[in-house]
Amino acid sequence: MIKKLFFATLLLTLASNFSVSAQLKGDPWIFNAYKELYNRQPEPLELNIQNYNGGSWNNYPELKKYVVDFQTSKQQGNYKFSSVIVNNTTAVQAIYQNNQQIAVAALSVIGGKIIASDGASIISGGAGNIISGGAGNLIGQDGAGIAITKSMGGISFGSSNTLMSESIKVLKSGKGALIIMRRNK
Repeated sequence: MIKKLFFATLLLTLASNFSVSAQLKGDPWIFNAYKELYNRQPEPLELNIQNYNGGSWNNYPELKKYVVDFQTSKQQGNYKFSSVIVNNTTAVQAIYQNNQQIAVAALSVIGGKIIASDGASIISGGAGNIISGGAGNLIGQDGAGIAITKSMGGISFGSSNTLMSESIKVLKSGKGALIIMRRNK
C-alpha cells in the first residue's frame, strides 16, 4: 500500500512538473480559433493541421469552420482528449470514447506532429524515453489517467471518406480526418 501511494504521489508530482516544462507551439490561427470559439488552448493533438481539411484552408474564417467541424465530430462521437507534456519536445495524448480510453499517441509539442502513433510505438519506438518496460501510466492535465500499453490503439490522419468500423473511428473535418484505431481486446 505504501509503495502504491508513493508511486501515485510521484506520478502526480512528475505530471504537474512536466505540464509546466514546455509550451505548446503551432499555427497561430489554430490557437486564435480555439481561443475565440472555445476560450481555451488547443490540446497537442488539436494543433496538428491535418485535423482541419487535411491541412488546407484559404483563410481564417475557413479554418474556423474546419475547427468547428472537427469539434462537432468529436462531440458527436463522445470523444475526449487528455494530455501530459512530458518534456520540452513531447506530449502524450490519450483519446477516450464514452469515458473509456481507446487510443494513445506521443506528439511533438510543436504542431502536434505524431512521434509514436500507438501504445506499442511509445513503449518500444520513438518515444521510448517516456515509458520504459512493458507499460506505464501518466496523469493527464485534467486528472484523467493515461494508460500506455503495447495493446493500446493509436491514431493517424486520412480522408473523411474513410469507412468507420468497430475498430476504426473517424473524426471528420472537411476532406480530412483523424483516424482512431482501436485494438481488438
